[in-house]
Amino acid sequence: MDLDALKAALAASPDNIPLLMLVGKLHEDRFELADARACFDRVLALQPENGEAHVAVARLLDLAGESSQAAVRLESLCARQPKLASAWLLRARIALDEGDALSARGFYDTAVDLDRAQADDELFQAILKSGGSKKVAMTSAGTFKEEEDDDDGANPFEGMDAVTARDLDIEFRVRADIKFEDIGGMEKVKEDIRMKIIHPLKNPELFAAYG
Repeated sequence: MDLDALKAALAASPDNIPLLMLVGKLHEDRFELADARACFDRVLALQPENGEAHVAVARLLDLAGESSQAAVRLESLCARQPKLASAWLLRARIALDEGDALSARGFYDTAVDLDRAQADDELFQAILKSGGSKKVAMTSAGTFKEEEDDDDGANPFEGMDAVTARDLDIEFRVRADIKFEDIGGMEKVKEDIRMKIIHPLKNPELFAAYG
């Protein structure tokens, strides 16, 4: 998108929150962190509890090497807005970077449970390789522990081939009701769809005027 055109639109409408978020993200993508921070801070001045703006600021802090401050902000945000999936996902990334695979798995599972669109296979595989291979449960102290297995680890279908399954009349079905938010990964593709289809439909006048 044309950043200069969007900035011109923002100059004409400085309190437009969706436009501020969009311009801020474009600055972030160019690693213009100070300009991006100015946009997100402006959103928070207008709307102090805008969760996505808080996540964006934490993301900028992490990019700037201030991951501890980002983690503190996200912990507070998740306490205030526990259903904000994007905050939990960013916490998972930061926890993984800090070598805490257990917490990373807990944060990741929470994010995906809240919003399947947050699923990121690359991040999940990295968590698994770092030791977060089991599902975890949150303790009363707000930390995570691995869930206990509720069986003896035996697989009741181990050794069963396709013929055996057919003989037992086990039916396998393929879901036909998969929605956009059920698809994990492919974040770049989904972002292209959002920018080229979803956002233009939601903001037709803005996209018609500024391309």
